[in-house]
Amino acid sequence: KAAAEAKKKAEAEAAKAAAEAKKKADAEAAKAAAEAKKKADAAAAKAAAEAKKKADAAAAKAAADAKKKAAAEKAAAAEGVDDLLGDLSSGKNAPKTGGGAKGNGQPSKDSGTSGANGGATGADISAYAKQIQVAIQSRLYDASLYQGKQCVLHISLAPDGSLKSITSEGGDPALCQAALMAAKTAKIPKPPSQAVYEKIKDAKLDFKL
Repeated sequence: KAAAEAKKKAEAEAAKAAAEAKKKADAEAAKAAAEAKKKADAAAAKAAAEAKKKADAAAAKAAADAKKKAAAEKAAAAEGVDDLLGDLSSGKNAPKTGGGAKGNGQPSKDSGTSGANGGATGADISAYAKQIQVAIQSRLYDASLYQGKQCVLHISLAPDGSLKSITSEGGDPALCQAALMAAKTAKIPKPPSQAVYEKIKDAKLDFKL
């Protein structure tokens, strides 16, 4: 009987120990799983933050590059307009009302500060000269044939913008011939003001492609 009780007690203790060991093992496994999940979540969050940081940096660089390129293109376009004007603001093109300013030969980009222009700024004159070039260029059969070439055109305009006469005064012969033909059918817009007309009614333009 004593042996049976001892065996029963031993089995109970063994079962209790096994249950406690299993409980402890389950708790440790759960703890390890929780810690692993926590580490994985932290790593994923860090990776996502770094990816976002890189994407933001790339977007900012692309925006800065685009802004820089736009500024360069704008500067190039402005330089092109200055070249297009040629000697547009030379003394012989100044309005007769300019009096003593006649023949001063000041460059077009400074013309907006002179009273001799009768209210026409350099920007106004540049913009209208560009319109004339665009009107002539639009009538060229194939403008790409003359890329990089130049011709000096002497134009005479009526107050409504219609062409009274046009001649070439040097440059690429093929472009000059094509430009003269194109100008005769081009629809040149009316000058924006009398002051601009006075500056450009009898002028030379550097026609460039």
